[in-house]
Amino acid sequence: MHMFRLLLNLLTVGAKATNCPVGGQPGIDSTKGVQLCFQDPDTDKRHLRLVSPNPEISYVVDGYHGQFYVRGRPVGEQFLVGGAEEFIRSPDGRAAIITSWFGGAGPGYAEIDYANEHSRQTPNIAKPIKKRFESSHRRLECADNPNVVGLGWSADSRTAFLMAQTPEITDCGRTWGYFDVYAVSIPAGKTLAAYPMAEALVRFRQLLGPGVRRDVPRLPNAVLVQNDW
Repeated sequence: MHMFRLLLNLLTVGAKATNCPVGGQPGIDSTKGVQLCFQDPDTDKRHLRLVSPNPEISYVVDGYHGQFYVRGRPVGEQFLVGGAEEFIRSPDGRAAIITSWFGGAGPGYAEIDYANEHSRQTPNIAKPIKKRFESSHRRLECADNPNVVGLGWSADSRTAFLMAQTPEITDCGRTWGYFDVYAVSIPAGKTLAAYPMAEALVRFRQLLGPGVRRDVPRLPNAVLVQNDW
């Protein structure tokens, strides 16, 4: 998925403003996601306004800074927004999963932001997911450093769904792209359940974005069905 995202990002360089509307671009990781794109990557021009299902809450990005607004008033701390991020709003509009990508500098990393006075209050959700993924797949190449990516939310906004996936690099051999999906309680950050890839492909099919689906056909069948890799 790294290479898929990198290619799409490169194609935006020098693109016209119409390629990045004020509401962002469709997600790569998740069908529910929004890419926090640039109107002009050459000059770092970026102005986005993402309206949540709750019309009183919005998320505004200017350049490399993001801010939640409630009834037109900024709430919580302003925080940095990277050059390649994907945003998934909760159904109640009060939180969002934000996945950051760093290219060759490291794996993708997801965290939770809130539309309240205590932004980023959820404990580190990526760290325990990485640890569990590695311990569950000791024979899987690159299981020690997976991407942790947001996929979506439960209808009541109390559970976030995130994916741990082996990175798309040659060192990962024939198993790059393998993933498990984890259900995480919000705001506690506790992992409630883990779904191996074979089950996740069925259970979370409607959430899997094009960057994830692209990797599935090339994985050997044995990888899809063997849960103890």
